[in-house]
Amino acid sequence: MAQIPAGFLSVQYDAIRLWPTPSDVWAFNVDGQYAIQPLVQDTDIPSLPPGYHDVLCDYARMKEYERTQDARYAMAASMFADGEKKLKTFVEFPQDYRPVAGQPTNRFGFTNLPGGYFPADSRWP
Repeated sequence: MAQIPAGFLSVQYDAIRLWPTPSDVWAFNVDGQYAIQPLVQDTDIPSLPPGYHDVLCDYARMKEYERTQDARYAMAASMFADGEKKLKTFVEFPQDYRPVAGQPTNRFGFTNLPGGYFPADSRWP
């Protein structure tokens, strides 16, 4: 079942298949890479949230102004940079993100041990 919001023509889902299928309900956090499919048909939908589809238009406009050496390039580049920042913020800090004082907010730590077998510490030494 899916609900299609008013004004939209479709709903887009991202799914991960677990094999074998778990026999109980579990919560999984997934950190991975997602292959973005090229947009070649008129009916293709970008995998960006609908509120950020205009960032693609801003990028295309900026590249066209750059190619033709149009004076509007600076304005288009500024619009694209603003949209890109908003999209990165949306991805990095989702709506349910609630930082806790005294806890590290980044996912990347440091380690002085060689090789990939030693986990990084997420706290400053």
